[in-house]
Formats: sequence, C-alpha cells, structure tokens
Amino acid sequence: MSGITANKFYTETVPQILFLWSIIIDSVNGAFQAFFGIHLPIGIIFRGAMLLLLFPKGFYLKGNGYNKFFLLLTGAYILCMLAWLMVGNNFSITEEAGVLFRFIYFFVVLFYFYHYRNAFDKRKITAYVVIAATLVAVTNIYCFATDNGIKSYDNEFGFGVKAFFADGNSLGLYMVLSLCLAIWNAYYRRGIQWWLCAIVITAGTLLIGTRAALMGPIAAWAAIVLFCTFTRDRLVRMSFLKRLLVVAMTAVTIIYAIIPLLEFLMTFSGFYMDKFSKEALVSPREALISEGIKVIDRYEGHELVIGNGVSGGLYALGELYDSDGAVKSIEADFYDAILSYGWWFGSLMILINVVLACKLIFPAFRRLNSLTFTTAMIGAVWLFAAYIAGHGFFNTMLAPILGLTLVLANNYGYDMRIDKP
Repeated sequence: MSGITANKFYTETVPQILFLWSIIIDSVNGAFQAFFGIHLPIGIIFRGAMLLLLFPKGFYLKGNGYNKFFLLLTGAYILCMLAWLMVGNNFSITEEAGVLFRFIYFFVVLFYFYHYRNAFDKRKITAYVVIAATLVAVTNIYCFATDNGIKSYDNEFGFGVKAFFADGNSLGLYMVLSLCLAIWNAYYRRGIQWWLCAIVITAGTLLIGTRAALMGPIAAWAAIVLFCTFTRDRLVRMSFLKRLLVVAMTAVTIIYAIIPLLEFLMTFSGFYMDKFSKEALVSPREALISEGIKVIDRYEGHELVIGNGVSGGLYALGELYDSDGAVKSIEADFYDAILSYGWWFGSLMILINVVLACKLIFPAFRRLNSLTFTTAMIGAVWLFAAYIAGHGFFNTMLAPILGLTLVLANNYGYDMRIDKP
C-alpha cells in the first residue's frame, strides 16, 4: 500500500468503518443474543481486527505524555494480572483479558484520531456521526412502533426499547453524545436535512427510555441552542432572527412534543414514573455504593494497592449484595475502579479518564466558540454519566466519538477543514 493510498485509507475509510459499520455489527450481535441466546464472536473479531489495524498508528506516539501514561498503565495492568493470578480472590483470566482488551482498544482509537488530527476531513467525519446516530434512531423508532427490538427494561416497566443493541446504557450515552454534535452540525451546516437528523436522533433517543436518554436530549438542546443564539462566532453563520426562530421551534417542540411524550410514557406504569422521583434517582445507586464501600473497607494487603481485578471485585460485591452470590458492579465508574483495582491502581485508572475529560472541556476556556462549547459539553456529560451511572470508562462503543471530539476540541487543523460549510 503506497503512502498516499495508505493515508487516504486511514483518514477516509477507517472512520466510515468505526462510525457506520460498527453499529451494524453491534446491532446484529445484540439481536442474536436477545432473540436466539447466541453470543456471536463478531464483535470481538471486528474490534480485534480494528485494533491490529490501528495499533501501529495509535499505540505509541512519540513525545505524547498522555500516551506514555497509557503505556504505563497497560504494563501495570499486565503485572497486576499476574499478581491476581497468584494471590487474588475469584480471579478470572478470561474476564480480565476482556477488560484489558477494551482498555487498550479504547485508547488506541483515541490515539489513532490524534495521529491523523491534521489530515481528517472533520466535516465529513462529523457527518458520519450524525448519519450513524440517525440510522440507530430510525431503527429504534421502528422497533418501538412495531413492538420489535430489545426492551430496555423488564416487562414490568412497560416502556423503552434499545433497537437491537444489548447494552441500553451504552446506547443511550452514545446517542446523547451524538446528539450534541448533531445539533451543532445543524447550526454549522444550516441545511434542513441536518436539522431533521437532529430531531430524529432526539426522538430515537427518548424512546430508549432510560433516565439519561430522556433527560440528556433536553439538556443538550437547551444548552447548545441558548449558546448559539446569544453568542457570536464564525462557525454559526445565521442571522439573529433565524437563531430566535430556532429557539422558538425548540421551545414549541419541548412544550408540545417532548413534554406530552414524557407524560404519555409515564402512563405505562406508576413504578416507571416513580423512577424519576428524587429518591429513585439517588437511592438505588446509594445502596450499591454503600455495599461497594463495605467490600472496599475489608481490603487489606495487596487489595488496598491493586484490588482483586474486575472479576474479583464483581464477585465480592455480588456475594454481599445478592443472596445468590451473582456478580455485581456498582455501576458508577469511579467507585467501580476502586472496587476492582484498589486505591493506588484504581486512582490511576480514574485519573487517565479525568485527564481525557479535561482535554475535552478545557479548550472551551482557552478559545470559546460554539464548537468548543459543544465538545466541552460532551466531555462533561460523559464524565458525569460515568460517575453516576457507569458505562463511561473504556467503553468501546464511545471510543470513536470521543476520539473525534478530542480532535475537534483542540482545533487541530481547525482552519484547514472545518471553517467552511
């Protein structure tokens, strides 16, 4: 493969695979799991192939301190696995190998985007995000209307579908982050088709039915619309009258569409409505955190430093929380990190994610415009979701969108590719 051809492959073809083909593969995999009880290996094969493809471009970046931090943690994880194998409790080599794979894949994808930060056509890749999320949303709307797809909750909840994806929490977070970019993209490119995509993504996200999927779109629309209406930058070339029109349309949509939809959804089950009370938002997570802290407080020796790994932590919490001893996570990534990796290694695993969030958020303080505001919101939503609901750290589904956001936030090649609609 020649240099020019290889560069074009990595800057044009690979983003299509990461954003478009990956959702098809995850959807097929989820459908077989839900409807046939068959766990196909296509997901791990696909990401394994992508890891081998991106490994030379993303595993080592000369002079990049964040990359060196990642390499340090990768080596430390392997050493910890050896220690857990010898002295850990309920250690599963299969579980830990899977976690290590997701960890490496997540950061290799991030560093791949950084490697080609000045070569990407950022408008085109942002469009891939919007198109992929629109396809997922259309599928979810269809599944909801036809009573197909995978339910987000058990039948007693009475509402929520996640298309054909196995992990509704990851899907909801993916859609909310994509919606942030979709709204900004609609402002930036101004075409009616992009506004329609943002609206469809909103509808498809709401129908997932999780708390994040119901509250996230409202927060995204309110924050980005208000910012783009009352601030001025060269990326949003709309008259003030048109901006006010968008505000009016957003308000009408929220009042006459989203709020009635939420009221309709609440009628499915009184228990479902109770989920949105202040107590329900806090108490289940507090109970898990409380039980997780009990497990952590019992740590001694090597457990204080490196824990017992994800497999050991899940088993210990499940044994305490459930009478049947099933594995259980806190589902709050900061606490889960300490539960799995102890105070020293767990703190480092938290730190590498917090640093990533800072790389997404802080550029808005250096150069505030509609794009950096949007990327800062993505970083804040991702970190907040990881803290209160989990499924944020090392999530392979989120890696491509966070990688693109990292590039957009820091304006790499800003004036080359993304200043003209």
